[in-house]
Amino acid sequence: VSDVLNEIRRFETPSETPLGYREDDSLDEYLARTTLGLYNHLRAVAGNHTGVARILGIHRNTLYQRVERARRILRVN
Repeated sequence: VSDVLNEIRRFETPSETPLGYREDDSLDEYLARTTLGLYNHLRAVAGNHTGVARILGIHRNTLYQRVERARRILRVN
């Protein structure tokens, strides 16, 4: 778990352009892409949806809602 948190902290460098940012992104698109990227990364580490929710410290239903919203914004399945 601490390795995952250290990896996330790499994104906290304000002088750099955020990973995955596109010039034509809206804030919602950027956040949706970031949410899905983090979810997919953590799912590979944790093995399943419940494990991802546990790492993030949120209820699995909350995580499900956020992932579904991100997918709707980006129109992905």
